[in-house]
Amino acid sequence: MKQAILISVALMVLFTGTANALVTKTFDDVENEVNMRWDNLPLENLTKEQKKERSTLKSVLRWFDKESLTSKKDAKLIKSIVKKLNKFYVEDKKMLGLLATATDAFADEFYANMDEHNRGYGFISETNRRRKAADKANLKVAGLKTMFEEEVDLKELAKLVKKFEGSVAGYGKKVIAALKKEDLTAHQRAFLVDLTEGYLGAESCMTCHEDAGTHMLEAGHWKWQGTTANVPGFEGDELGKNQIINNFCIAVPSNEKRCTQCHPGYGYADNTFDFTNADALDCLVCHDTTGTYAKDKKTAGLPVAGTDLKNVAMNVGAPSRANCGSCHFFAGGGDNVKKGDLGSSLVAPTKAMDVHMGSDGGNFACQKCHETVEHKIPGNQLQDSGRVSCEDCHDTADLSSSYHTGGHLGRMACQTCHIPTFSRQLPTKTWWDWSVAGDADRVPVMDANGKPDYDKMKGEFIWEKDVAPALRWYNGTWSKTFIGRNDVAADLDATFVLGAPLGDSGSGKIYPFKLMKGIQPVDAGNGTILVPHLFPKNAEDTDAYWKGYDWNNALSSGAADAGQTYSGSFTWIETEMYLALNHEVAPRDQARKCATCHGSMGNTGNFPWAELGLSDPLPAPAPK
Repeated sequence: MKQAILISVALMVLFTGTANALVTKTFDDVENEVNMRWDNLPLENLTKEQKKERSTLKSVLRWFDKESLTSKKDAKLIKSIVKKLNKFYVEDKKMLGLLATATDAFADEFYANMDEHNRGYGFISETNRRRKAADKANLKVAGLKTMFEEEVDLKELAKLVKKFEGSVAGYGKKVIAALKKEDLTAHQRAFLVDLTEGYLGAESCMTCHEDAGTHMLEAGHWKWQGTTANVPGFEGDELGKNQIINNFCIAVPSNEKRCTQCHPGYGYADNTFDFTNADALDCLVCHDTTGTYAKDKKTAGLPVAGTDLKNVAMNVGAPSRANCGSCHFFAGGGDNVKKGDLGSSLVAPTKAMDVHMGSDGGNFACQKCHETVEHKIPGNQLQDSGRVSCEDCHDTADLSSSYHTGGHLGRMACQTCHIPTFSRQLPTKTWWDWSVAGDADRVPVMDANGKPDYDKMKGEFIWEKDVAPALRWYNGTWSKTFIGRNDVAADLDATFVLGAPLGDSGSGKIYPFKLMKGIQPVDAGNGTILVPHLFPKNAEDTDAYWKGYDWNNALSSGAADAGQTYSGSFTWIETEMYLALNHEVAPRDQARKCATCHGSMGNTGNFPWAELGLSDPLPAPAPK
């Protein structure tokens, strides 16, 4: 209430003003010049031109002596003064210079006070009984602006509408003082009180969080690469998402403008992007709590047009599952497409969906497990940012259940039993055939999950739900395929493994993985797994496959951007890759049971004993 009273009083003062002569200091020099020219005119024997000048100056001096009760009155008087002097001294550079300087200064003052008025007006709630009076006042402000914009014929005078003078001096201070007494968060106070220019991007954030910006510039999420630690043969190299080839949308180079919808920055449109530019950081994508912030799909990471960035900035907080999921849940081109255990079903899951993230379970935020230090987030498969494991929280010594005995803990990861299936709510892609893309006549058929088997832009798919994982030995290291490093297939008729966990019975444990298979382009001459240019860089870019639907042009352009050598001819190769599964941890009663794996207990056939180089120690009894 106190705040509302202050605002209402300030508005009243704004439109009543005080009885004073024209006291605009910015026009003091103009008044002095007019007085000097008046004094320099002869008293008699005036020429016709001097008589006109005398009449002009007399009128102007009379206007300077008038009382002005409001800013509106001041503005009208100034308009009259400038118009008359400008007309008479049309070629007098000194006078015109003084008029322009004074008017600009008055305009600056007008702008600032207008801004303060609008800021204060914004704090009067819709339900406040004084809102009606404030609305009328605001209409007067708008009317003042319109009047001067429409009537003025001098450029300098057009600026008068943007600044109140004198009578609202101190109004902003009163609003700020009221705000400081309110229960505001630090970020709300920063943007409502201190940063009057609004949200300016990372620059605004780093006013207080300079260290965070510095740390972020070194983070893997920002650089999309880092010092490789977990890929034998590439230790110490700077590699990551920018260099990896997969069998979804294949690779980043030449497709940055689309891929970087999921980059925590602005403007990553091609390989010239400056990763040292802190001003390009997108702090809001991870810290928005309003649910109103989203990246545009086609603008290299810029927010959707019309987003109230200041409001988002005023209400930032710790990242939520929705923040992380805005990228990670939609990797590969859609909800749950890529990973299979990361989809929108984890934004607000139940315990039955994930015991850790379920609202009726642990209700974990992502950073509960991915504990972040200086914006470096552990869990990256390539970089040594720190592994995240179940044992970080669960002491295996406390696991006394019979299910954990008999060497299980030494040979099997927790996930193997506790993620018996994945994609339990949302289907995931398990097959992607690029070779049949481009058929405009093919009509997609919807599968049992309501997903299409075909897309002209991307080819043929298989979707699966409630999928049994592929089980493999894993010791924490991987084979990965990097552009220009190990991207050549020795046999075009064999399946090319783009990425797979490494390990064996002597160096690892059995872990669950999603196995993704597909068909993608390969250089028929040199065997290079090619990077296609898919997403148009601009309206004229017909080389992009999704524009011209010409594979040869798309592959030639993509290879050039990726630094690959293209022989000029291509064919197709079958590929596969493995993706780690660590989410959608099922409740205890849904975990694997003895009978799931062991023959004597009714093995359902989904434990690959032979494939893992093992034999069932409890085989089914021989038939009698």
